[in-house]
Amino acid sequence: SLNLPARATVLSSVGYRLEVELTAEWQARMLALVDRHPDTHWLLVGVGENVAMHSLPRHARIYRVSPQAQVQAWLAASDIFVNPPRVGGGGAVAMAMEQGVAVAALCDGDAGDKLGPFAAQSIDQYFATLEDWIAQPEVRSQAGAALKERFFERLDFSSAAATQGLIDACYAASACFQQRRGLTCE
Repeated sequence: SLNLPARATVLSSVGYRLEVELTAEWQARMLALVDRHPDTHWLLVGVGENVAMHSLPRHARIYRVSPQAQVQAWLAASDIFVNPPRVGGGGAVAMAMEQGVAVAALCDGDAGDKLGPFAAQSIDQYFATLEDWIAQPEVRSQAGAALKERFFERLDFSSAAATQGLIDACYAASACFQQRRGLTCE
């Protein structure tokens, strides 16, 4: 529906709070990235019409997409999912991983937790990875395939390992709660 060129490298970010989550410094680095790569287009999915124009980056190849009931289709149309430094984003990251989309996120949050060793350790590493993926589609595809495999190994609850991980996490949370209350588990 956006009529993007066939050769475009499509970046996407998803969220209803993007206007407050995207810091000025991070936006400036993303704008510079888009400027350096004329075939790169960035979709901001989940931006309502009431969001002030000045609160998000403006560029001919940055698109505001209103909130979507089926965000998976937008992720599937993306080459790279760009999770900004923020609290949250793990749900969209998991959906992108499931689809085999390369995902950029920092290690210190819910999104980075999903990525594990694939999460960037610093903002400089984050942007270096984006540069590599834009310049080298084969490397980007390999990253997407590895993240898809990680999704099905660790996050897809139809797998035994992910199911057991959730059960273990529930037991651990219950034990911590009981310990805080001064109760013993029986």
